[in-house]
Amino acid sequence: MSNFVCAEISPKVLAEIFEKNKNAIVQVNFLSDITGPFASQGSKYESNTIGVVIADSGVVMIGDHIFPNTTFSPTAKVEGFEVVLSDESKVKAKFLGKDEDAGVAFIQIEEREKFPKKYLKFSEEELKLGDEVISITTLNKEENFAKVFNGGYVNGILTTPKNFASVFLPSIDTNLGAPVISMKTGLAIGVISGTDLGRLVSHNTLIKTTSHFANSLKEIPKNPEESNTKAWLGIETQPLTKELAIYWGIEEREGIVISTIIEDSPADEAGLSEGDIVTSINSVKISVSEDYEIESFRNLIRQYKPNETAIFTVIRDGEDQIFNVKFGDIPKSSFFAEEYKNDEFGISVVEITFDLRRTFNLESSAKGVYVADVEPASWVSLAGISLGDVIQKVNSDKIENVTDFKNAIAKVIENKDEEVTFFALRGVGTILFLVKTEF
Repeated sequence: MSNFVCAEISPKVLAEIFEKNKNAIVQVNFLSDITGPFASQGSKYESNTIGVVIADSGVVMIGDHIFPNTTFSPTAKVEGFEVVLSDESKVKAKFLGKDEDAGVAFIQIEEREKFPKKYLKFSEEELKLGDEVISITTLNKEENFAKVFNGGYVNGILTTPKNFASVFLPSIDTNLGAPVISMKTGLAIGVISGTDLGRLVSHNTLIKTTSHFANSLKEIPKNPEESNTKAWLGIETQPLTKELAIYWGIEEREGIVISTIIEDSPADEAGLSEGDIVTSINSVKISVSEDYEIESFRNLIRQYKPNETAIFTVIRDGEDQIFNVKFGDIPKSSFFAEEYKNDEFGISVVEITFDLRRTFNLESSAKGVYVADVEPASWVSLAGISLGDVIQKVNSDKIENVTDFKNAIAKVIENKDEEVTFFALRGVGTILFLVKTEF
């Protein structure tokens, strides 16, 4: 990364660009589940982030940093979106979907007649050292999230990670996802990123350039399910370090090591194995010797779509082998899982998704619904059912999915059963719970 110093930017010009674009930057409020060992089940907290209006239809782009990591909080939800307009009125917004690879998410204003038509256009223009920019962001809650602008300039183009740049720009706590606009074109060239490279000094603000999320802007999802359709390979990887290459006697070769093959995944079905070294995909060479270079491999995989086929060249036992791999659909994550809440029983359940199976070591054959929340002192709570149990049977009704559970509960309510038996998987064993009702 190179440094560059340029002349002071005209405050008058900055103010003009700010006035022209400020209404396209909005505050977005939302509710998040409180997670952790001391959090009460079902508790939520209010938070906010910066949103950028990107279409006159009321679509707002936000950063996906507000969403919990499903590995650590597989059932945590973000909901209750509302957008605060320039007159401080609030309108509800629905969640459209997110692109975890690009680090962005989209919501849409529901009351469009209240929404101003002002929106911000993004450009993939090539940045140059010294390019003058302006960011529009907000102050903190104590200042009522007042909008402010900061002028700066590009002082570094990063090659690793790709599609990032550094700008000399004062930053504040609330600016993740705030747009950075070119003074030359008046178009947004990226957003302030939360990525911490650990080597940027004060006022050197990292921005994610438009190229990083351009495809997401071109194909904005219409619903959460649509945003979850990507090519899936089903492997975990690690760099082919110099030490590993020497150990395997392939010092002159480059590639990436497959460390894990997920059972029944496209990679598994194609015959790939743990320990294989992928050297090329459709003749595109792979070179990953450091952790940060794994992103380049992921970017290559992202170029493919479900059901497309690619030729993988791998090193196995010192010999080159060829595999035809057909990419599959990325498995549904718990974030998009079907869920059901019953207030009378005080329980919330979700379908068992791929990431839930991985996180809690559930067998692929395990059927049922995952208990995502239990209300304190509720019927099921008093019976001993708790978060993490997998309900597989209610009375005599087998439970394989959320619909089965919903129907079984409806039958119990209709019959006003005084006692209900729940069979649930906990750990490696099954437990019977006797739930007493008070209809």
